[in-house]
Amino acid sequence: MPSLTSETSDAMARLGVAVRNKLKLLICLLVALVAASCFAPSQAQAGPEYCYGEYALCAASTCELTGRTIRTRVVSSTGLLQGSRRFPEAVCTCPVMSGQFQASGANLGQMKGSCEQPGPGLVWSIYSPMPVPQAMNAYRLTEPDMQPLVQVCEAKPDRSFANCFGFKCVVNPETVNGVRMATCYCPTNDDTHGNPVPKGSSAFKNEAGQCDQNYCSLLPVSVPYSPSTSAAVCLGAPPPL
Repeated sequence: MPSLTSETSDAMARLGVAVRNKLKLLICLLVALVAASCFAPSQAQAGPEYCYGEYALCAASTCELTGRTIRTRVVSSTGLLQGSRRFPEAVCTCPVMSGQFQASGANLGQMKGSCEQPGPGLVWSIYSPMPVPQAMNAYRLTEPDMQPLVQVCEAKPDRSFANCFGFKCVVNPETVNGVRMATCYCPTNDDTHGNPVPKGSSAFKNEAGQCDQNYCSLLPVSVPYSPSTSAAVCLGAPPPL
């Protein structure tokens, strides 16, 4: 008969093999989980659809290229954060407003799920349909014909637009006709979710120029318009939130 020592040794050997196999299986499972977490898109920080406070309203502004690039978050239509992308940067001057504004989850552009101001002396560039003073009227809203109008700019090879939704703006120390102003840095030809829109490939809509189509070629702050082949048209006053 085998000795007790031999039986014990064999049992321990079999136990050791079983433990090693279980450890290997556990390690494989952990590696698979880590790999899945690395390659799966992460949930963007979802925030409120509407907020209240101070913001820069760039809907009627035109911009100039800076020669630099700016980084924006890439967010899917379902709110998944997919990374970031760089675009040519534009600088825009926009009036500072106060009240309710559209936040769209506060996770587009440079926002990360909160409407809290990005820092001292800074505000977010966001959207609301409230009357916006613009440069062509010296930032005054004293006459009925100074109210903003939304227009569709048809796609043309020389036309680009800036997307300022969810980007940081520096509040300027001086006012213009009593209106506080901010300097905003925004990407160009960005569809608001961090996806590029090839220059001249899509119609876009904006409030610059009160339906003067010449403003469509002045790098206005805009969003793509559907269908992308839409003709130029004046849509009238901005719809309410």
